[in-house]
Amino acid sequence: MTLAFSLSISGNKWTTLLKALEVNFIKHRRALSYKEKLNELVRFTYKLNGFGTDLLFKALEDPTIQVPGVDSKIPLMDKNGHLGIGMGEGNSQLEHHH
Repeated sequence: MTLAFSLSISGNKWTTLLKALEVNFIKHRRALSYKEKLNELVRFTYKLNGFGTDLLFKALEDPTIQVPGVDSKIPLMDKNGHLGIGMGEGNSQLEHHH
C-alpha cells in the first residue's frame, strides 16, 4: 500500500507497476476489507494518481464481488496437497511438497 502511494507521489511515471499492484489489491480485497486504514490508503492512492479502475473501487467498496479474471488465478490447494493455478483451460497442477 505504501509502495503504491510512494510511487504515486514520486513524480515519475510508474504506470505499469501501479497497474500490477492494482491487480493484487483487487485479488486481496477481502483481506483489505478487514484493515480499514489500508483499504482507505489504497483508495486514496488510486484516486490521487488517476490510475484506479472502476473495478478496483468496486472491489474495495464490496470485497464480496466476483472478479473472474482475477479470482480464477488465485492458487487453490486440493485435499491431496496439489496446488492448482486456475488459468482457464489447461489448468496446470503444481505439486506441493513439504
